[in-house]
Amino acid sequence: MKRGNALGSIETQTRSPQMRPPLAPMPSAKAKKALHQQDLLRRAHQLNLAGQAFEAERIARQVLDETPSNAEALFLMGLLHHDARLYDDARKYFEKAIRKSPSDARIHARLAETLVVAGEGVKAMQHMAKAVRLQPDFMPFIARQADLLVDNGRRAEALDLIARALKTDPGNPDLLIAFGQIHRFAGQEGELERLSALAARADADARTRFRAGAALSRALDQMGRHEEALATMVTARAAIPPFDLETFNAEIAARKALLTASFIEDRAALGSSSERPVFIVGMPRSGTSLVEQIIASHPAAFGAGELPDMGLLINDVVPRAGSFDAQMDVLRDLEPETAHAMADRYLARLNALDAKASRVTDKMPQNFLNLGLIAILFPRATIIHCRRNAADTAVSCFLSGLSMQHGYTRDLATLGAYWCGYTGLMDHFAEVLGDRILHVDYETLVSDPEPGARALVAHCGLDWNDACLEFWKTERRVSTLSRDQVRMPAYTSSVGRWQRYGDSVTPLLDALDRCNARPAAG
Repeated sequence: MKRGNALGSIETQTRSPQMRPPLAPMPSAKAKKALHQQDLLRRAHQLNLAGQAFEAERIARQVLDETPSNAEALFLMGLLHHDARLYDDARKYFEKAIRKSPSDARIHARLAETLVVAGEGVKAMQHMAKAVRLQPDFMPFIARQADLLVDNGRRAEALDLIARALKTDPGNPDLLIAFGQIHRFAGQEGELERLSALAARADADARTRFRAGAALSRALDQMGRHEEALATMVTARAAIPPFDLETFNAEIAARKALLTASFIEDRAALGSSSERPVFIVGMPRSGTSLVEQIIASHPAAFGAGELPDMGLLINDVVPRAGSFDAQMDVLRDLEPETAHAMADRYLARLNALDAKASRVTDKMPQNFLNLGLIAILFPRATIIHCRRNAADTAVSCFLSGLSMQHGYTRDLATLGAYWCGYTGLMDHFAEVLGDRILHVDYETLVSDPEPGARALVAHCGLDWNDACLEFWKTERRVSTLSRDQVRMPAYTSSVGRWQRYGDSVTPLLDALDRCNARPAAG
């Protein structure tokens, strides 16, 4: 799942029209037109920042109608399409913009983020490195490049990059936070003091304080100061707006009511015959990355990471289906043409990532919310549900670097209530889909990996391969919070983790009581 990193600073700064390179001298008539377009695009950027994307796009298209090679308009169109999660289109606009303005660091940085979503980590690093070379004094680029290096298993290079940059700008928030997220702490009080000061800075924005608090909490936890780490994260996550549990629970209930066994069976003819997709679902921090790494170690499989596509399919294919109720209506009245368009769109995405593998994993954990659509569109797909002790899962979510977008992590009581909603929906799908879902318990998998790994490979319809037992040797980009864990053999040290935090987890345990999920201590 998404981590808090330097991307927020990059987003803020690269959207600023003030960062544009100055216009080169040109004849007067041409200059007037260019200045007018520059003013229009400055206004369009401001409109986009104010949430008026449609008007911003109208202006950008107006400029492109007059001057198809305008790099700033192409860049803005890339931003707008990225924000709309139309990543393929965003990539095309950014690539066109780079061809017209190859020395604009902003465009390389934003293309890098689009490539991250596309699963092209090496290309993403190349473009972020280019942004750093073009603008070496912009520290968020350096922090983000370090983050991408760690994603690709190059931690030492990342730490060296951050250390060199900190010598130039020792108080830079993005560098300090990146260091806190990457470094393995073992008693460095100086670094703790700097992170603590940053988390408490009144002049820092809420997102910076959150990221600094999360990095400080991580450091304290690594140093064995567990209750202090949790208290620090309580303060940091208080910056997240309250999560609407009432709406969440209502939507869970609506899914259960609509997505019955007969409802899905009645729509069996609408589905694709493809067996390529492997959906790995569950709560974040439940072992989805480990399961994907095991499967992706098979020579016939490819690990695509966390793809947002399933959650976007209805909106992408059916105009004006934005609300939850409208999406349920689409499912209820699903036509063959619409179903085929959605399935084809998703399969095309997998094909773009890897055209050869017979199985492609999608480990977006919260696809548990989309299992009804998945079951209809891909009746022959593999579905794997990762389960973990409720308190361990919740504490790991809470203390991890899950970003502010995960509103259910605002406090432990809300997180416990969210877990209850999740497990209630998964109990429903376990009954509806039966043995189409393989349930994998994290604790069993890490304590005795071979039987679990064999069951996973068999459920995917693949022959056994010994590489799946040495999954940590598989070299691939991993951008989730478990990027370190999947590069080492299975370990059991996280089992029972919740008990390290004493009475501080009481709000969580009380919330889990409501769905009989409170674990026994011991």
